[in-house]
Amino acid sequence: MKPVPRQLAGLLLMCAGLALTTLALAMLWLAPNVFVATARVLVPPTQPASNQGTAASRTASGPGWDPPEIERIQAKIVLHHVITNLDLQRKWAEQFKEEGPLAMDRAYQLIKKQMDVRQPRNSSLIEIRVQSYDRAEAATLANRIAEVYRDTRRAAGVVVEIVESAQPPPKGRRSGGSGALALFLAGVAGLGVGYWTLRSAGLIGPTPPVR
Repeated sequence: MKPVPRQLAGLLLMCAGLALTTLALAMLWLAPNVFVATARVLVPPTQPASNQGTAASRTASGPGWDPPEIERIQAKIVLHHVITNLDLQRKWAEQFKEEGPLAMDRAYQLIKKQMDVRQPRNSSLIEIRVQSYDRAEAATLANRIAEVYRDTRRAAGVVVEIVESAQPPPKGRRSGGSGALALFLAGVAGLGVGYWTLRSAGLIGPTPPVR
């Protein structure tokens, strides 16, 4: 008589694997598109005050930047101005169906989470990438962040240029792709283990020859 526990375990694994793969495909199919817009700014390198620690400073902060300009772009003095200028506290509260405007700190965390600031190695060019479910909003946010950062640095005597403004991206990508992929792989693993469990129990697979 074939072991019932092994059969049950195999069936449960097969069902779980099928459910996970189905859920992963549904997530990819139903997930909204995320649009990423990029603005690029040119920041002139500054000369360090002394030669001591110059190499370490350039490695950590870019070509002679101290402190890193990337941190300045994401600073509250820049993003708070962007939030206020674009009335994001009210707009995002309406999107989230919340009463009253969002708190400034929450709006700051939201906009910072949407940002990805990058600086190519040994370059004075900085990319400000912003993602949003709205293609126009992604471009507007990226451009406004670049403009406020430029104006803030110019007020401090640093000439920053916007060399490329962000445009609404024509195509987006499905959100939640990494989570869906993890579920899909877990489902495939469950199906595989369940299949071999049932096969070892003799429920599926080639019929053994009759002797």
